[in-house]
Amino acid sequence: MDERYAAGVIGGSHLSGAACEAIIPETVDELKAFDLKMIVPGHCTGWRAIHKLVETFGEDRAIPSAVGRTHRF
Repeated sequence: MDERYAAGVIGGSHLSGAACEAIIPETVDELKAFDLKMIVPGHCTGWRAIHKLVETFGEDRAIPSAVGRTHRF
């Protein structure tokens, strides 16, 4: 893939709360198939899922969103 067109995802995944937290491992595993260059989870993703994303994809690819932060795809 041409680096200028690297794929990414940004937004909330709604993975917080007892029912949704159970699918965090499956969700993270499924995201691996897309070979995303950047994952920017929103606050409603939940802290457990955000930590798992950072643990799995690294701090350079999984970057939690924050007010004023700029992302370049």
